[in-house]
Amino acid sequence: MIRTHLLEIVEVTLLSFLLSGTLWNTAVGAGAIAPPDAAVAVALTTLLGAAFFTADNVRGPRTIDPR
Repeated sequence: MIRTHLLEIVEVTLLSFLLSGTLWNTAVGAGAIAPPDAAVAVALTTLLGAAFFTADNVRGPRTIDPR
């Protein structure tokens, strides 16, 4: 159970990193934000994504009924 939960956190952190990296890279390409600011934005967005997922899972992990 704990191992599964940790793997979920790692998975969501990586997914959050990829999605936020894509978003902020697009913003840099459009000239809306400078690259150093985008690096900070990616880090913060990744941490927030993982934190929200973890907080949501603490309330009660989602389980699939075996039936």
